[in-house]
Amino acid sequence: MRTGKGKPWLKEVLTHAASTIEVPNLDDAFIDPDELEALGNVFELLRDYCRYKSVAMRFRLEGNIPAARDNEAACEEIYESLPSNARW
Repeated sequence: MRTGKGKPWLKEVLTHAASTIEVPNLDDAFIDPDELEALGNVFELLRDYCRYKSVAMRFRLEGNIPAARDNEAACEEIYESLPSNARW
């Protein structure tokens, strides 16, 4: 069971993320500055998605369904703005 105490599950989540997200060598001298900026923008969108999703989940657990739906709507907007290769 996953619990917040000490977050023993966090290593599992990070390991899974590392195996599913292919991050290029950001120090590569051959990477184009525009590509690097675009990659940063995608990760920023994914960060925002995670934040809204976690808030929505907390609101649902508290029974605040309208607030959860608002945050889920933000997730949908973010998802739709992601490039197709960053969607699941």
